[in-house]
Amino acid sequence: MTVSLMRKIALAAAFAAIASVPIVSVPIMSAQGPIRGPMLGWVWDARQQSIRPILGITGSSVLGKSADLGFVVKAAAISGGKEFAFVLGGDEKAPYFVDLRDVTPAVKLLEEIPSGAKSLTLSPKGGSGALWFEETNKLLLLTGLGTESIVRQELDLTNEGAPAAIAVSDDGTLVLVSYPDVPALIAIDRDGNRTRLPQETAVRAMTFLEDSHDAVYSTTEGVLLAKEIPAVTEVSNVAEGDSYGPVALLDARRVLMINTTTAAVTEVNVETAETRSAECPCTPTGLNRMINGGIFRLNEVSGDPLWLVEVSDSGLRTVFVPPDPAEPQTEE
Repeated sequence: MTVSLMRKIALAAAFAAIASVPIVSVPIMSAQGPIRGPMLGWVWDARQQSIRPILGITGSSVLGKSADLGFVVKAAAISGGKEFAFVLGGDEKAPYFVDLRDVTPAVKLLEEIPSGAKSLTLSPKGGSGALWFEETNKLLLLTGLGTESIVRQELDLTNEGAPAAIAVSDDGTLVLVSYPDVPALIAIDRDGNRTRLPQETAVRAMTFLEDSHDAVYSTTEGVLLAKEIPAVTEVSNVAEGDSYGPVALLDARRVLMINTTTAAVTEVNVETAETRSAECPCTPTGLNRMINGGIFRLNEVSGDPLWLVEVSDSGLRTVFVPPDPAEPQTEE
């Protein structure tokens, strides 16, 4: 069965499933105030320029209404575990910190951080981040997000130019940058010192491990794990082949990666080399962790179903969130 046919079947099933989804979008009132129903996490909706909840449980969930933040969201990086978002809001793309844990999100403008960034990213646990300013070729590292004392450090990337991908360590002292069609991955510390990692292939995606300077990244030759960056005393192969894209860390031992050729999500235990996989009738574009550490979002909000992968002791499975009936379906 082709991926296209599977997508059509899933889309038809999605609308049929809406009627069976439990009603969870209305806050329940208690003596202590409103509390939330079950939910899987949050997603940035580029079409509506907003942040929306995924309500319900895996296999029985829907997209909720957009959170009322008081402005349109031009870009967002969402920390699944901590349940907050680092966003660029309004036409001026002002930086905001949004706490999503309560029924009513708490929004804070980061007044001392300049507006107008081209893109933004978060570290694995969300305590650090980075803003890329295309016009000035500057990368602004931020540490202490969600606290009253944000430390920032500006890095000049004029010599390198606009990066294709950026990853930030949780302590905010190290950033990885890759460039389109350039066979290099460069580590830059807060003092601006550069270290080129020892591999000669173009990098497609990368991420640091939590609370670590170890990183996993996919290249045109496979998926690699580099330890102790920038010293890089050890680089090992996690998987071989030219078909891997987005990568993520499930925990200290297990890596998740997407095979862009087969639309499969594979879990690899880096200690035992054991693997488990699940195919998705979708076109996966990322691995974005939800509130539950074992659930990752695979694609973006569109007229097609939103797909998730759930990792448990019994294996991996992909499940869908029905598309918003108000959104037009994606044309084939």
